[in-house]
Amino acid sequence: MKPPRYILRRSPRLRDPEREARERDAYERTSRVLHALPNQQWHVSGPLQYRGAQPAHIVVGPGGVYLVRARKPDGSVRVKDGVPWLRRRGTQGERAGVDVNRKLVEPAEALAREIRGRTGRGPAVHPVIVFWCEFPQRVAETNQLSFVHGSELAGWLRARPPELDHPGLEEVAQVTANIAEESSRGNRAA
Repeated sequence: MKPPRYILRRSPRLRDPEREARERDAYERTSRVLHALPNQQWHVSGPLQYRGAQPAHIVVGPGGVYLVRARKPDGSVRVKDGVPWLRRRGTQGERAGVDVNRKLVEPAEALAREIRGRTGRGPAVHPVIVFWCEFPQRVAETNQLSFVHGSELAGWLRARPPELDHPGLEEVAQVTANIAEESSRGNRAA
């Protein structure tokens, strides 16, 4: 007789009300910054839900398309070799945020495919993590994603080189608004 087979399952993450409050605050602060950008040039949609990850904003402007996720970790962050390192308050050690690709780069790639499928246009979707914590570098860019302190976000976006012409910007903005709306209704995950 064969021994029984066991399936190992990952236990669900326990709710952390303090962390949830910090993340909600980060999302709301980022939303205020983004909605203060000039409406004629910038379109903000969201929240975009992707596979149970934290909600993200979709930002479309002259400088391109951005998938923006806000974070407010309990501590300070520095980016080294493209990886964010978190030092929690009251501790000496640092912990690498190695799951960034899964949580933001992959959704940005999926969003780019969805935009291309609906418009025939292929703008890159730039993943951005906005930190609302101690982040001495203020801005750190890699070939895959950018890390920006919340207080620098509006200026950083406005300084991006042009990628979309006006007709393309309007078409992509409408499509991304539709995608975000569908995501919020649970019809589709980018």
